[in-house]
Amino acid sequence: MRTSLRTAATILTALAVSNAAIAQDKTVAGIAQADDQFSTLVAAAQAAGLVDALNDPSKKVTVFAPTNAAFEKLPAGAVEDLLKPENKKKLQRILKYHVVEGPVSAEDLKASGEAKTLQGSSLKLMDGGMVGNDNTSAKLVKTDINASNGMVHVIDSVLLPGKMKLGGEEKSSGPPKKMDAVSEGLPDFVRPNRGGKSPAKGNGADLPGPAQSDPPKSP
Repeated sequence: MRTSLRTAATILTALAVSNAAIAQDKTVAGIAQADDQFSTLVAAAQAAGLVDALNDPSKKVTVFAPTNAAFEKLPAGAVEDLLKPENKKKLQRILKYHVVEGPVSAEDLKASGEAKTLQGSSLKLMDGGMVGNDNTSAKLVKTDINASNGMVHVIDSVLLPGKMKLGGEEKSSGPPKKMDAVSEGLPDFVRPNRGGKSPAKGNGADLPGPAQSDPPKSP
């Protein structure tokens, strides 16, 4: 029985190592191309002419990758409009705002509090495991996916640099998900703080706990 358990554990460990090696063999573009949830991102990168740069093994980058669901939150018709040739420069600005030079892990982001993008502006780490700016923000859904030329972090919204706006009305994404439902597998700094401590100022290292209501006053 013990031998069987040891054998099973060995197999699982080998599979985990194998899967990690497979992921690291792919570039950041290759990881996106191999995952259906990034098909809109891949189409956008192709329209913007950025796929070759994200496939370049000599250029280490980190991509904050919006899922298809993230693009669906944009105003109706916005994605189709951005994919038009006449909007290529605008699309490039948006996508470059999701790319940081060099491999930047979740811990690196936690330590620095922000990361400068290839677009020129910085992404900031915010309370609640969010990244973005005063204009737009996104939740880190999954972090530290290693690639042969960098790293990928999955986010749930498309980020816009500066004060950029897209036309139309934003689609409703429904009621917000509970933090417990989206925090599984994330690093400590993006998990909800159940201790009720106030968040640290500056880099969002500690997250706020659940809202506390004031005790009723005596008559």
